[in-house]
Amino acid sequence: MTDKQLQANAFYLKNLVNSPLQPLTEFCFLERLERYFGALFNADIHNLLTSLPESVTDAEKISVLRDILNNKEKCSVENISPDTEKIIEDIKSKVKITDITNPGFDTKLSMVFDALNLPQKQRVLVQCFLMAQKNPMLREMLESFDLPVMDDMICEENFPFFAAMCAIPLGNVKQMLEPNTTLFEMNILTQKYDSIRLHDGFIKLLRTRFKSTEEVRVALIGKSLSSDLHIDNFLHMADTFKNIKTLLQKSVQSKIRGVNILLHGAVGSGKTSFAVAVCNDANLRLYSGCGDETGTDARRNKLKQMQKLLKTDSNAVLLFDDAEDILEQDRFPGRNNEKLTLHRLLENNATPVIWVVHSIREIPNSCLRRFSLTAEISTPDDDTRKDVWAGVFKKHNVQFDYEKMSQEIKEPDVPLGILDNAVRNAEITGNLDMVPYTLNSFLETLHGRKKKDTVKPDNFNTELLNTDTDLNMLADRIAKKKLHKFSLCLYGAPGTGKTAFASHLAHVLNMPIVKKRASDLKGSYVGETEKNIANAFAEARSKKAILVFDEADSFLQDRNKAQRSWEVSSVNEMLTQMEQADFPFICTTNIMDSLDTASLRRFTFKVKYDFLTPKQVLIAFNEFFGQTVNDADIKKCVNLAPGDFVVVKNKAEILDITNPDELLDMLLQEQSVKSHNVQKIGF
Repeated sequence: MTDKQLQANAFYLKNLVNSPLQPLTEFCFLERLERYFGALFNADIHNLLTSLPESVTDAEKISVLRDILNNKEKCSVENISPDTEKIIEDIKSKVKITDITNPGFDTKLSMVFDALNLPQKQRVLVQCFLMAQKNPMLREMLESFDLPVMDDMICEENFPFFAAMCAIPLGNVKQMLEPNTTLFEMNILTQKYDSIRLHDGFIKLLRTRFKSTEEVRVALIGKSLSSDLHIDNFLHMADTFKNIKTLLQKSVQSKIRGVNILLHGAVGSGKTSFAVAVCNDANLRLYSGCGDETGTDARRNKLKQMQKLLKTDSNAVLLFDDAEDILEQDRFPGRNNEKLTLHRLLENNATPVIWVVHSIREIPNSCLRRFSLTAEISTPDDDTRKDVWAGVFKKHNVQFDYEKMSQEIKEPDVPLGILDNAVRNAEITGNLDMVPYTLNSFLETLHGRKKKDTVKPDNFNTELLNTDTDLNMLADRIAKKKLHKFSLCLYGAPGTGKTAFASHLAHVLNMPIVKKRASDLKGSYVGETEKNIANAFAEARSKKAILVFDEADSFLQDRNKAQRSWEVSSVNEMLTQMEQADFPFICTTNIMDSLDTASLRRFTFKVKYDFLTPKQVLIAFNEFFGQTVNDADIKKCVNLAPGDFVVVKNKAEILDITNPDELLDMLLQEQSVKSHNVQKIGF
C-alpha cells in the first residue's frame, strides 16, 4: 500500500476506534474488522489483529490500535512507541506469529480489478464504496458528521468524506463519478436517481469463485463463438461473405476505429451463423456484445464494457444480436442524448462490431449512414439448405436421410441453432424422429403451428374456377414471359378457390411460396404489425418466392373508416411494401368493398371469383363423389363453391352416405345456410 493509502486508512480507523457513539465491543469488533475491513487497511495491522488469542480482550485490541494510529505517522508496525511494541511482542509471543507481512488486499477483488484494467485510484474508491454499503459503523459515523445516510450512501453530499478516506482530491473523485466515465461504462457503478450504487453485475462477479484473473476475464467477455460452417454453406452470399471477411481482417490489422457492419434479413436466414462463419474463416475471435443482459440501457452498457475489455485484443470482433432496441428510432422525443450516445458508439469503437437485426425499416438514416457496410442475408435455396443440414448431421455423427428430412429442410423459419439442438437430440436418443419432433415443437412455440401448409397442386382442378379472367391463360402467359413483377387481387365468395390458385400458380412457375394469414402478422404492440408485414416481404424477396396474403382486407382496409392510428399505419406499411415489391404477390379477400382504394391501383390484375356454374357443379359432383346427378336437380344449386363440396365430402365419409340424392340434399343444406348472407361482391 502507498503512504497516501495508509494515511487515508489511518484516518478512517482513527475515527472508528475513537467513535463516541457506543462501545465498539457491542459491534463484535474483531468479527466486523475481519469481515469488512480486511481489503482496505494496513496489512500488518490486519494480520496482527486477526491472529490474537481469545484471551486478548476487545479493550486491549482497541488500545493497541489507538496507540498505533496516534503515535505512528505512516501506520507501520515498525518504529512504534516502546510501550506499544512491548504489547505487540507480548501478543506475538503468546500466539507465535511468524509472518505478519502477507498482503491484506482481498485476492478475489484484486483479480477482478486486474481483469477490468482498473487504475489504482479507481480501485481505492471502489473498495471504499464496497465497505460503505456493507458496514453499519460507517453509517453511524456519517450521522455523527451530519452527513446524509441513504440506502447506498454514495451521494454527492458524501463525496468529500470518501475523498478524505481515500486520500484522493475531491475534484478527482467528482470526475471519476461523472456519468459515462470508466466506472459506469465498466458496469462497476450505476446511477439510481440522485445517488450512485454498485452495479448488480459487479456484486455478482465478486460473489463468484475464481482461481485466476483469466477466469474473471472469461466470465466478463465470455468465450469466443465458433461454428463448423464456412463459405461453402453460404454460396448464395459468397460475394458478401468475402467482402465482409476482407473488411474485418484489414480493419483489425490496421486498428481502424468505427468499423460497424449491419446484417439484416428474415427470421431463419442465418444472420448470426453467417457472422460466426465469416469471423471463423478470417481467424478472428467473435464475442457476444450483449451477453445475458436485458433492457436497452443494460445492453448498451454491456457493449461499452466489452469495447473496453477487448481494447488490447488485436484479433477480436463483437457481435450484437437482436439490436433493434438499440438502433431503432427513439419514439420518445427529447431523448437526444441517447441518439448522440448511439452515434458515438458507431464512430469511435476500437473493436469492430457486427450488428444483427431482422428489419432496417425503423432504423433512422442518421444511424444507417454511420455503418461501414450493410448486407441483407437472404434465405438459402433448397440445395444450399440441404448442404447446411448435411453439415450439422455430420457434426453430431447422425446419419443424414434427405428423403426423410426433405419437408423439414424446406421450412424457412428454422434457425441453425434450433436445427443444431434438434440433431443433437437425435444423437442423444439415437432416434432420428427427434429431429422433426424438435423442429415442430419449436415452430408451434414460436408461431402456434407445427409446419407450413404443403402445396398439393395435383389436386387442384382449374375447371372449377368461375372467374372473370381466364386464369389458365394468365398462368401460361406469365410462365412463358418468365414474369416476376406482377400482383393479383383475388376476391369473391369464400371457398371458391382463391388460395388454391395461388398454390397452383407457384407450382406452374416453379417458385416457392410464402403464405401469411392475419394471425401471422397481427401484433399485440404498437408497430409490431408493420414490422411483421415488412418481414414477410423481406422473407419472400430473399427466397425469390410468391408472397400470398390471405384475408388481405385485414391489412388493406379503407383508412377513411379507421378508428385507431395503428390501423392506418399498418395499411400505410402494406401499401409501401406493395409499391416497392419486385416479386409476385397475391392478396385474397372475401370483402372487396372494404379495401382501401389506394391498394386497388397497386394490383396488376384484379380477378373476381363467383359460385360454380351448373356445368361446374356436375364436374365437381363427379370429382368429389364419383357420382352423377340429373340436370334438373343441378338447377337448384346456384350458390355452391368447391369448398362446399369439401365440407359435404368430409361429412358424408363420417356418416357413410353415398346415395346421390342424399349428397345433393346435403349440398343444398350448405347452400341454404349461407344464402341469407349472400351479398353482391365487386366494384
